[in-house]
Amino acid sequence: MQVASYTGPLCPLCYSRPQAAVLRPEGDGAKRLLLCSFCLTEWNFRRVVCPACAEENKDKLPRYSAADFPYVRVEACDTCKTYLKSVDLSVHGLAVPVVDEIAAAPLDLWAVDHGYSKIEPNLVNC
Repeated sequence: MQVASYTGPLCPLCYSRPQAAVLRPEGDGAKRLLLCSFCLTEWNFRRVVCPACAEENKDKLPRYSAADFPYVRVEACDTCKTYLKSVDLSVHGLAVPVVDEIAAAPLDLWAVDHGYSKIEPNLVNC
């Protein structure tokens, strides 16, 4: 389920934190949605804002990726040291965000090794 008009950091239906972000194709680019960790609702969220602390300085919001997962990346925040993974459907349109976010568990290990904590764990607690 997708909620179009809401843009807050918590799920508009159950008020849970996001498990992941999803980039969906729109126009010449992609829009960012957050994916609820509990009810799997998606809602719009600005691309260059930390959903944990609302940091907006792009220099403090690094993104990391790995060749093994070209359409999944770590979106980190150097202010609050949190991260979430985003699944880019504009790169791989057949990806399933919940499944691919879990399949990219090596990115979680990398992020934790670099001092980041995930905003909310996924179904397999990583």
